[in-house]
Amino acid sequence: MLNKRTTGNVLKAFLVLFLVLGVATAASVSIAEPTTNQIINEGETINIETTAERTAYWRKGRIVEMTIEIRDLNGNRMTLVDTETNQETDQIKWTGSRTKKTLSEVVQMDANGGTYELVVKARESRSLTSDVTTTRKVQFQYNPRPTATINFEEPGTINKQVEITADGYDAQGYDLTYKWEIDGNTYTGETINPIFTEPALHRVKLMVEDEHGAVGIVEEDIRIISPQEPIAAISADKTSSMQPPLTVQFDASGSGSYNGEITYYKWDFNNDGTWDQAGSNADKVTHTYWQEGNFEAVVQVTDETGKTATNKIPIQIHYNANNPPEVTVSANTEEPRKGETIVLYGHASDPDGDSIAEYRWDFNSDGNWDYVSTTSGVVTHTYDEADLYAARFQAVDGRGAESAAKSVIVKVGQNRLPKITNIVGPEVTLRQGKGFHFYVEAEDEDGYVKSNPEAFKWDFNNDGNWEYVSPWTGYAVHTYDEEGKYVAVVKVTDNDGDSTTHPVVVNVEKVNTEPELANGNVQPTNPEDTDMVSFSAEYRDADNDKGEVRVYYKEQSEDWEEGNVKVYNLQTTCTDYTTWCTYTAQTEVLEEGTYEYYFTADDGYDAVQYPVQGVRTFTVGASNEPPEVDLLHPRSGEKGIRADRVDLEVDIYDADGDQVTVRFYENGTNFLIGTDQVNGQGEAEVRWSDLEYETTYKWYVEASDGTTTVTSKVWNFTTEKEPEAVIRPIADAGHDRTVETNQEVTFTGKGYTEEGQIARYRWDFNNDGTWNYVSTTTGTTTHTYTEPGTYTAKLEVRNTQGYTDTDTVKVTVKLPEEEIPTESFTENVEYPTTANIRVTGRYRYDADEGTTEMVMKFENRADKENGFRITMDIPSTIAQTINDIAIFPAPDEVILENPTVAWNVSLAPLETFQVVLRKDGYVPVSQFKNIVTHAQEIEIVDEPVDEPVERPTGITGMVLGALANPAIGLMVLIALIVISLVVWKRDDIKARLKENLRK
Repeated sequence: MLNKRTTGNVLKAFLVLFLVLGVATAASVSIAEPTTNQIINEGETINIETTAERTAYWRKGRIVEMTIEIRDLNGNRMTLVDTETNQETDQIKWTGSRTKKTLSEVVQMDANGGTYELVVKARESRSLTSDVTTTRKVQFQYNPRPTATINFEEPGTINKQVEITADGYDAQGYDLTYKWEIDGNTYTGETINPIFTEPALHRVKLMVEDEHGAVGIVEEDIRIISPQEPIAAISADKTSSMQPPLTVQFDASGSGSYNGEITYYKWDFNNDGTWDQAGSNADKVTHTYWQEGNFEAVVQVTDETGKTATNKIPIQIHYNANNPPEVTVSANTEEPRKGETIVLYGHASDPDGDSIAEYRWDFNSDGNWDYVSTTSGVVTHTYDEADLYAARFQAVDGRGAESAAKSVIVKVGQNRLPKITNIVGPEVTLRQGKGFHFYVEAEDEDGYVKSNPEAFKWDFNNDGNWEYVSPWTGYAVHTYDEEGKYVAVVKVTDNDGDSTTHPVVVNVEKVNTEPELANGNVQPTNPEDTDMVSFSAEYRDADNDKGEVRVYYKEQSEDWEEGNVKVYNLQTTCTDYTTWCTYTAQTEVLEEGTYEYYFTADDGYDAVQYPVQGVRTFTVGASNEPPEVDLLHPRSGEKGIRADRVDLEVDIYDADGDQVTVRFYENGTNFLIGTDQVNGQGEAEVRWSDLEYETTYKWYVEASDGTTTVTSKVWNFTTEKEPEAVIRPIADAGHDRTVETNQEVTFTGKGYTEEGQIARYRWDFNNDGTWNYVSTTTGTTTHTYTEPGTYTAKLEVRNTQGYTDTDTVKVTVKLPEEEIPTESFTENVEYPTTANIRVTGRYRYDADEGTTEMVMKFENRADKENGFRITMDIPSTIAQTINDIAIFPAPDEVILENPTVAWNVSLAPLETFQVVLRKDGYVPVSQFKNIVTHAQEIEIVDEPVDEPVERPTGITGMVLGALANPAIGLMVLIALIVISLVVWKRDDIKARLKENLRK
């Protein structure tokens, strides 16, 4: 039998067993590893799933609560949106009663990517201990939507393939797929070639998707037109005669079609219904009329699509006929843009000498005369739509005879989109909370961007809101307060209202404060070869990041290469890293010698070194007196120190007379301000420049005698107040333009100022330093350029505070169409002279290049070598417009400065000397002949030589000739001046040329 004592012991044993089993019950809950998708597409959700299960069933109990949290690495809970309740929360919680529960939640996480912790907890109903918790670190990658642009040429034509391409960009570099929707039809691929059957605006929708399912969508409208009939243009060199036969050259080469090329021509010279001549190359034909009478010549043209068009011209052959006027037509631009004003030139003359009674224009060949004038056939017109037009011109003489209508083809195109020429990106990385400079520059081929009210716009978050709008610059500053990945979009709009957009991917990183590292030393300061050596340094981090501190050291005689360097990790017992923490390394005994060492610290984001530049040294087995440091300037705590520069000065004394290297550092950042050296005793000084206003700076020095390094106290000073800021105005001279000579140009100058008002406007139309227009009220004025060329007009604005700004605009001045020769030609002029020198002038105007070249060639026709002085007197009217003058055989050019230019030359028989004048624009032939005439003043300045001298040519010959002949020496001097153009400034060369020519 059990006694009471035995029975009590048994009960106690059962109680202990019960408690143990109870504890075991609480530990018998297992939680499956939580799973989640790690790629977060823009606007998508996160799926989290985990299962908690009670694994011990011998004692009743159930899981009654489960929670899921997402924390950042600092332990802060992230905000979640439970899609089942649509409520914001920082914890998803389930309560109930299950032996096994799977928690599957779909949440919208408010995060832009990074490293986070998924924390899952489970509670059992009969638990006697804490909850069971599973924690998993996971890297969420934020995946922004890809972007794309649609590219095509419009207008397209119905029933023809139109090439449409996509230009896609993905910030993560993922592969992209392209899906298209057009008029209910779908397409795939980066390039598609749809066929449109209806003329209209068709919406093109592009969906670009990356390999993780992020989708970007862009839409554009494309204009599709119906093929038009071609336009037949016909002209004739003669349309009337007093008697037969009359041979006429017909020309239909001006015909055109919006559907392609003209492929076939047919001619009916009598309009009798029979085609007399045809062919693919029959755009120009000749026909002879052998009888008197009135005829009509008809041409029919066919384009690539088979469409045809006809036109006709009257031919009159009889003795008493009133011959109609003869007309010519042209336009001042080959392919204007819609909305652009062009000039149509219609000229008429009457073979009978009759006056011209009417000039008529039909701008779109609809049979109606849109313009009728009794004085001129020159008219301006604007086409509002992109299309192909035939503008017809007709003239009527005083006796009522009408000329054949002659057409000029005008192909009006769409406005060209502005082009972005320079932009930040395509991807940039910056720190949160720091202002970043975004910039974009653009130009427009058929207009201008600058000065439009909304020329430059930035949407820094791609949310549809334009946070920055400017009419004159695309430079903007924006600050992102939160880390993450963003897409900034810029939109550039030209004066026609057309726009170009471009995305920039912005990576915003967390702002991390660099760790600080100071007072890195070795102990003892002068160890013996029997002492234990230890290293120590002080570390501090404003973000409370734990740092990894290391010391690197080696013998001074060795290189800093792997194998020579020893590395130790320094340890600390510190827990609060916002205060200075001491790190120390393990110790060892070193052999006698001199060693170099430095420290590094890494907080996981940034790394720093101490000393900032260079290394420290210590010597084992040698006694040494350390250097001493005293402050000289500025006094510690002194205020009002200049911000542009301050001279830091300390007094150095070394008892051993060693050379001391003194390094000046900014305290906290350990930025090396500068270094100086002192031999034994003296003052060390460095200059600290470009400091902030009203800022307190702390600094210290390290003085090293090669064996021991000492660190001074930390001193401070405060800089002066910032002077008042200068706010300058901004000048806007407008856009570049092209005009004709004697055409009035309107300059619209504008000024912007943040303070005060614009008090004065000034224009210098030729950028020659002379202000041609001054006003206190407006910058709008006019000017007329009489000579062709390229001019730079400069605008200056001044505000009421007295500050100014300038801007320039380029003006290209061309000759009117009727004044420019229709083709290139050359004319030669020859003048023999009494000095037995033949002067040949060659003139050439190139209409394609728009340049005039005039060459004067001097050839020795004498039997023996002679020296000559060649003087060329350029008329002042020509000298003012010549761009440059080149001399041969001298290899370089010389700028024409004085109308009268002379050279001393020595020519062997049949040897030549050339002068080349070049000018942008047109010089009349008569003026060129005048130049050659003034080149006859040739004077013999040296007696003939008995034997012709065979000599080198070019620069070598000039130098050798100078050694034997003073006259040639002068020529060499001038040649050297010519060569110096490559080296010296233009103004210096002009002055030197004037001086030598006068000599």
